[in-house]
Amino acid sequence: MKLKLAILEDEREHQLRTSELIEQWALERKLLVVVHPFSNVPELEDEALHYDAFVLDIDMQASGGCVEGGYAFAKGLRAAGNLAPLVFTTSNTTLVFSTLPLLNIVGFCVKPLDNQEEANGFFIALDAVNKYIGVSAKDFFSFQVSARGGAKGKEGDQHGVTMRMLYRDVFYFSLDAGTNYVIVNGDEGLRFRSSITQLMKRLPECFVQIEQAVIVNISKVERLTENGVMLCSKVEGELPVSRRYMPKLKETVHRSRTGELEAA
Repeated sequence: MKLKLAILEDEREHQLRTSELIEQWALERKLLVVVHPFSNVPELEDEALHYDAFVLDIDMQASGGCVEGGYAFAKGLRAAGNLAPLVFTTSNTTLVFSTLPLLNIVGFCVKPLDNQEEANGFFIALDAVNKYIGVSAKDFFSFQVSARGGAKGKEGDQHGVTMRMLYRDVFYFSLDAGTNYVIVNGDEGLRFRSSITQLMKRLPECFVQIEQAVIVNISKVERLTENGVMLCSKVEGELPVSRRYMPKLKETVHRSRTGELEAA
């Protein structure tokens, strides 16, 4: 499969370095990648539909600052419903950390990418991009958060941002102290509003309820205990399982391990 990747970068030196690293990454992973650099947002906007993923300079001073750079392009892309994977390249880490959750950015790196540590960080981001290529809409759980990072309200929020996460990356869903569900994927927790009934209807069969407000991904189960479940190493501790849900959990774990149940 060919991956078409666009770079938004207004400095020629950084364009060349970014392209060079992408080619190195593709060669090491035996991937076919086509890279095309763009120097400004309007030029890229005209061609955006032809690309699978984007590496964006979030802070393009030559274009009037970040407002006209990769950040503005990413906002426009998401507003149009395009959920292609995005990577930010920037020297302004404050902007990255404040916008990464809201724009569903899969990774970022800090320029100038001129040492091995920075290059390795970029490769990790590109690996995250590759994970999203070749999957279909049914492989994703889509949800909305407000522009403030909290759950979207029942009445809707005109500033709500649609996000998505691969089902296979979800460890479990858990209700917080309020009415928001938290998606736990081992690295972070993102909140959205839903009822347990609505949530269960949306999830594949490999997700099983283990408590009144906890749903676990069977593919992340490492082992069952007498009164709970241990998940893969990224999640510390044991999740308790109510007695009423234990039979169903055991049955689903068995079906998963015998190949009767398709993993997320």
